[in-house]
Amino acid sequence: MTEMKLDHVIGEIAAISEEIEEFAAQGDNVERLLKERENLVYVVDQYLIVQQIKAAPGATGTANASQ
Repeated sequence: MTEMKLDHVIGEIAAISEEIEEFAAQGDNVERLLKERENLVYVVDQYLIVQQIKAAPGATGTANASQ
């Protein structure tokens, strides 16, 4: 995942969060949106964990190796 794609995914998370607030205020069911946001947050979290491991002292490879 590139930095540009990471920024896009984070933007999607923010947009979904806004939709959740809007639809929940109207009394709509937001369960699907919550699951979608949760999945995207998980993807970003896993990506950042991998980047931290790659950047750790003694790690083989670099943060750019998977890009």
